[in-house]
Amino acid sequence: MAALSCPNCGAVHEPSNPGIVVIVCDRCDSTLYLEDGVLRRGAKSIVGEPRSNVEVGAEGRVSGIGVRVVGRVRLRHGRGAWDEWYVVTADGRERWLVEDEKDYALEDALPGVPEGVHRGLQLGDPVVVAGVRFEVREIGDATCDGGEGQLPRRIAPGATFRYADLIEIGGNRVLTVEIDEDGSCEAFLGEAVDPGDVRFGDPGRPRLKRAVEASTISCAGCGAPFPLPKQGQTAKTATCPSCGAVLALDGAASRVLDHNTDEVGFHLDIGARGSLLDDVWEVVGRMRYVDDEGYWTHEYLCWSDTGGYLWLEYDNGHYSWTRPLERGLPVAALRSAGRGTKVTLEGVTYRLVGRGWSRLDYVDGALPWEATRGDQQKTWDLADPPALLSVEESPTELEVFRGAWLPAGAIEEAFGLGGRIERPWAVHFAQPNPWAGWRLAAFAALLVAAMNVFVAGIAGMWPGHEVVSFTIPSHALEGSEVDSQAFVLDPANGSVIGIRYDTQADNSWVYVDLELEDAVEDEAVGYVGNEVEFYHGYDDGYWSEGAQSATKWLRCPPKGTYLLSGGLEYDLPTPVRVTIVQGQMLSRYNLCLMLPFGLAGVLLLFGYFRFEHQRVEDA
Repeated sequence: MAALSCPNCGAVHEPSNPGIVVIVCDRCDSTLYLEDGVLRRGAKSIVGEPRSNVEVGAEGRVSGIGVRVVGRVRLRHGRGAWDEWYVVTADGRERWLVEDEKDYALEDALPGVPEGVHRGLQLGDPVVVAGVRFEVREIGDATCDGGEGQLPRRIAPGATFRYADLIEIGGNRVLTVEIDEDGSCEAFLGEAVDPGDVRFGDPGRPRLKRAVEASTISCAGCGAPFPLPKQGQTAKTATCPSCGAVLALDGAASRVLDHNTDEVGFHLDIGARGSLLDDVWEVVGRMRYVDDEGYWTHEYLCWSDTGGYLWLEYDNGHYSWTRPLERGLPVAALRSAGRGTKVTLEGVTYRLVGRGWSRLDYVDGALPWEATRGDQQKTWDLADPPALLSVEESPTELEVFRGAWLPAGAIEEAFGLGGRIERPWAVHFAQPNPWAGWRLAAFAALLVAAMNVFVAGIAGMWPGHEVVSFTIPSHALEGSEVDSQAFVLDPANGSVIGIRYDTQADNSWVYVDLELEDAVEDEAVGYVGNEVEFYHGYDDGYWSEGAQSATKWLRCPPKGTYLLSGGLEYDLPTPVRVTIVQGQMLSRYNLCLMLPFGLAGVLLLFGYFRFEHQRVEDA
């Protein structure tokens, strides 16, 4: 294409491809509109230095794809700014690399407006593009600061528009929508890109640092200078350590947003450094949130040159860590979900254990967004202990964080606190259940108890066999003895023998005195005495106690021939039938075993479920 001159300063520009409609003059910063082959001047475009190694004219690789940067658009919303880089790939394809607070996405402009996209989109609204379901995660109003290089779309520095950022549910794709005041819409579809896969710059020259070196600013409230902690993004909020003023940082200037009035007992100081999760982190910001029931939590924003940002949260003696999650999660569905609702993400199933509101009531340090005391957010807590998901909804954004519970001792060790953290006084929603490891033992104990009950039931249905039976008549004189016929006992037929006494006792008692004799040696080998009594009557109703029968169990003697010799003592004469049974299974031992095993299983499960109940109550 023919070279064109800037109508303001005369600088010569050659459009890189026929699709270019805007050129930002690199000499006078004028925004130039290409119309009918002629450049017409617009407003000046002042966008500032890039915040990364991406810059107009640079060549690099994004997710392994070779790209050349042709132009940039700088856009700004209430909490910060983002860049949209116009790039051309090695095969000539025109795409957009979106850079927002060190997060990247590589997108393509869609030829039309997706169905369901309109200016009234709200957080959580679904939009389906080519059969893929997206959900609105951020909405707001943005202003175009300007651009640089050459662009295939018209820009107007100072113009405002409505934007919506959407994420694929369960996937990695993103959808960006920009709606002008006149209702015209542009949509861009792409995929999130890992920051490590965005590589620009000559390896032979120093790269721009990911972290911004700490600088000193003056408080707009009291004038005192103080340093800004080092972190990866430009600070938008800082707190003066001298007067407690919460400052909004607008470029080199600052303005007072609010004042902290409380003294907060944070465990970690601004600038504290600790080794955690295989990295070294520095605390750059601190916040205190109060929920709708008056309970508070402390949140620390930490920075690492290699790991980026990390959140630490302190709640009721517990710590947890989280990082932003870019993968799509059906957040809108949580609005009407009840406790216990399951959400599966990357093969892990989380359960919703709590939700509520929280309000920011203290902030200090430096934060990469504009934070004001009184800011509110709705929260949902999900857990697969110790893993957790935390969802936060503000008026303009739905954010998802993934992390895990940490024992307080890990924070003490990492930051050298030496026992300063109070012991937990409640259950954290992602705290591992200490009884969980005993669940298998509990079920095993209950299984053993059930098996013993089963065996006891079988024993009750196993009558054994009768060895001998004889009757001591009711007219037998006290002190006289009656002998049974001889019988053979063999332990091989059953290790236990039972001697059953059947009487006709009626409001009386009888004592049976038996002697087991060796029939061959004619000598006693054992004595078995047993009392049987049975009483009944009427006293405000029928009552009875005792029984007319009883059984005594003995270990079977060595194999041999035996006989029983017995006599009676009684208050009323009654015949007694004496029977020896062998081979019957006893249930008493199984029932005795059932009790300790069953009790142990119940207690272990009680501890487990009590902890789970407390987890939900304290969430």
